Amino acid sequence: MADRIANLATSNQLMSYLSKSQNRLMDLQYRMTSEKVSPDYKGISKSAQYLLGLESSRDNIAGYMKNNDIMNVRLDISSAAMDGVQTNISEFKKSLKTFNGQSGKTQTNIKEIQQQAFNSLLSMQAYLNTSVGGRYVFAGGRTDTVPVDLNLTTLSDFQAAYDGATVTYPTTREANTENFSLNRDTTGKSNWLTFLQDGDGNTATTGTSTITSTSTGQFSNISAGSTIEITGTASNNGTYTVASVDATGTTVTVNTRMLTNEANNAGASITVGPNSANNVAQADKITMAGTIVAGDSYSVTINGITKTATDAGTGTLVALRDSLISQINADPAISPLVTASASGADGISLVSKAPGVPYTHSVATTDAGGAIANSISVSAVTANVTAAGSVLNSTNFTDLSFDRATNRITVGAASLGTDALSTLTVGATITIAGTAQNNGTYTVAAVAANGDTVDIVPKKLTDEGTAATPTSTFTGAQTFAVVAGGDDTITAVAGAYSNVKAGMSITIAGATNAGNNTNFTVTSVAADGSSISVRETVIAETSGAGSTAIVSNADGAIASKSYYAGDDLTITHRVDESRSLEFDLNGLDPAFEKAIRAMAIIAQGEFGTEGGLDQNISRVENSIYLLESAYDGTVAGTPPYGTEQTSSIRDLLITSGYQKVLLSQTTESHKTYTGFIESQIANIENADPLETITQLLDDQRALEASYQTLARIRELSLINYM
Repeated sequence: MADRIANLATSNQLMSYLSKSQNRLMDLQYRMTSEKVSPDYKGISKSAQYLLGLESSRDNIAGYMKNNDIMNVRLDISSAAMDGVQTNISEFKKSLKTFNGQSGKTQTNIKEIQQQAFNSLLSMQAYLNTSVGGRYVFAGGRTDTVPVDLNLTTLSDFQAAYDGATVTYPTTREANTENFSLNRDTTGKSNWLTFLQDGDGNTATTGTSTITSTSTGQFSNISAGSTIEITGTASNNGTYTVASVDATGTTVTVNTRMLTNEANNAGASITVGPNSANNVAQADKITMAGTIVAGDSYSVTINGITKTATDAGTGTLVALRDSLISQINADPAISPLVTASASGADGISLVSKAPGVPYTHSVATTDAGGAIANSISVSAVTANVTAAGSVLNSTNFTDLSFDRATNRITVGAASLGTDALSTLTVGATITIAGTAQNNGTYTVAAVAANGDTVDIVPKKLTDEGTAATPTSTFTGAQTFAVVAGGDDTITAVAGAYSNVKAGMSITIAGATNAGNNTNFTVTSVAADGSSISVRETVIAETSGAGSTAIVSNADGAIASKSYYAGDDLTITHRVDESRSLEFDLNGLDPAFEKAIRAMAIIAQGEFGTEGGLDQNISRVENSIYLLESAYDGTVAGTPPYGTEQTSSIRDLLITSGYQKVLLSQTTESHKTYTGFIESQIANIENADPLETITQLLDDQRALEASYQTLARIRELSLINYM
């Protein structure tokens, strides 16, 4: 080492200086290429905390902006759907007002407006089931549930479900928006309902069908006028309209149509509905006579069309008659209106194919022999009856009797005329007046051939759930056993309780100990049906052969029929850290509900029936009020069905517009603030190009000089000086 002037420590020191210069040069090169001060937060440690805060704020704002974009799309789509709803309501309202202004409302007019009401309902359903991104816009919080299902297929199906008389579409919001399903009471029984055709059991008083629960208050929240659907019963499945609920919430009364037993009411009258079919087919008999010779002819003219049969010398009166019948039935202009058939040996029967639609007729004959020996005449069998609103009273019958069991109205035996009720037809709407118990409107189900009785279309429950109509009955010896630590048992022979299921209630009668003659709830059934376990406590005994176990068959379920399946959950959307908007728009909103109710009220009830629009024309004005209220909330007059909520489509669109403006303004604010944050972040992260280049050149020259100096030093040696 004598040839070196620097020791190892000096060399290492110089190398460390070179390394630092080289690292500093590499950092400057990174700054130059990336334009960033440092690849990590370590390089800007003094500003790291501030930078992290800025980046966090920027990311939060980006999240708000993304969510706001989604909400804006949702508002755009909901607004578009509401525009469609508004147009739908406006068009139907215009048509309904035009219909209301018509002086003569024909069957065609009524059917057309009901069809339009039905089509408008379908449009409402389609608009309210709008979805975006797999989420239903008008379903509230249940975004994966179809919100509106009116159970609509065709107008006739809708009218079959809502006949407008016994089952009417709800007229109030409370009844129209109920949503419940009840299938057992609080004790867990499955046979918890009792159905009675007549709640008071007296056939001589006005009948009201009732449904009673074993639990008090079970029906407290059901509104009068709501529609319920009963399922799971033996005889009472169907749709009903609630007429009333008792004060305890235990018994529901449903709308019914049934007669009250009443005999020999001399003051009764029957008025046929103004648009009902109080029509009888016109019928006439043509009688032909004479001695036929060649050239004789007979003619029949119907509605101006003449048919003639002429003898060619070989014919008979019967042959001429049959020729006329054949010609009449074959004529394309006559045959759709009139049917001709043989009547006796020398007659022709003419019967109108369209009851209530008259036809004209005339007859003529010629006698080729010159002697007036031939004749033809027409006699009326039944006159065409077309008078709407006609009244049958004491001029037609002496009295009427009414029978609930058979749904039949019978004329008195001493009727003033024959066929007293023959002018009534199936489907006709009749109104009974002048009776003690049976005044009301009914629909004709059948008319007797002799015209002395008429049956009405009933709507009533069937007795079910009482001891009179059990699911099963067992009578025989039964053993009642107390089981320690478990359910008590009742035992009989195998199969005695095979029809019993857990949850049912049985009634014991005829037990030796009167304490066992009560109701028990079944908890389990033996495999062979020989015994049952019960929840209640029995009294230990063995009863004789007269002991009876009765199982009532009133199980079933009651559910509301509501058009809306979503919920009314309000969704809170935060537009930024300090502001939010409430999105509570759903298919249950009063604006939508009022429109749906108005359209359904018009669509219900088939023409010519008791519940048809033609028989209940006041529904038109009532529906117009609801449509006006649903459209823009501006409506004069008294609400037909009680106070209505004020929400309207116009209000909803205004609210949606305000929300979109809020989102737009917030988005602009977010963009401005994001620009400020990005500027601050750039000030911290970005390197100054001029400063970076200057430092880079300085360090580059310094490093080059260092290498040259180091190389020169390494060349120095004492040998060079010796």
